[in-house]
Amino acid sequence: MALLEVNNLCVDYEMKRGTARAVNDVSFKLEQGETLGLIGESGCGKTTTAMSLLGFVTPPGRISGGSVIFKGKDLRSFSNEQMRRLRGESISIVRQEAQNALNPVLTVGSQIGEVLREHGVKNNREIEARVDQLLEMVGISPERKKSYPFEFSGGMRQRVMIALAAIAEPDLMILDEPITGLDVIVQRQLLNLLSDLRKKMNLTALLIAHDLSVIAEMCSRVAVMYGGYIVEAADVKTLYANPIHPYSKALIESYPRIRGEKKKLRSIPGAPPRLLTPPDGCMFADRCPQAMEICRKVVPEQVLAEGRLVRCHLYTGEAAHAAE
Repeated sequence: MALLEVNNLCVDYEMKRGTARAVNDVSFKLEQGETLGLIGESGCGKTTTAMSLLGFVTPPGRISGGSVIFKGKDLRSFSNEQMRRLRGESISIVRQEAQNALNPVLTVGSQIGEVLREHGVKNNREIEARVDQLLEMVGISPERKKSYPFEFSGGMRQRVMIALAAIAEPDLMILDEPITGLDVIVQRQLLNLLSDLRKKMNLTALLIAHDLSVIAEMCSRVAVMYGGYIVEAADVKTLYANPIHPYSKALIESYPRIRGEKKKLRSIPGAPPRLLTPPDGCMFADRCPQAMEICRKVVPEQVLAEGRLVRCHLYTGEAAHAAE
């Protein structure tokens, strides 16, 4: 049984002008010890998908369909109190905006201690020792536990976020663009830290990122999102070597390669669709160089093609029928 199984997940936002579907029919599995990467343009539904797993979608947003099965139990049936106990203990998250996630008027040590108390550690000496241990684990001197978040650099604040997420040694860790906005040296340090933690704790992780090289290094499988859908999902090597969805192809061709043949970088013309007024057919049709008439009329189903899941009429029976 997979540690996490998401089936046909849908998330809507009720607006005055109508309903915007931010996540549409999303399905994926995560096995124990695996790392799955989610990539795609801003606004494609990556973070909303992750927030849904933790029950963090609040009005005007709502989960309108599907299931989230974690260790054999559907989290959508959990009460608020059950979800509160689950967060941090079984599923934790490292957010990208560490400066906003940390309390600016409390020291780093007191914030870690507060989370430890929530997880049942009551002895003050034990809490102090655990704070020191956690800070050392993420490469911060315990002497800095009395410092405030504003006294830390962006990279050090993100290390504190990782320490908070690892307190209870959760089964699943969600990494929501954990290195965004940091310089490349600090990014490398954090990636090494996360990699070491995954090995030591046998962590299962969901990594959200824009950087294709980060996904390639950290993940075993990758899912490409566009317009709320997963349009292609495969193991990393297969997808990077031979993407078959037009959006996946364009995304990979827009990223520079250090090795191999030098090629002109490709841009993707146009803009993502408006979720309040989505097109009738494929969300990518207006930007797709291979779009057919059926692409503008019918939403493609997800099918198995060339060893991976893909949502594109080029690989469905509808396309074959249209070609005839």
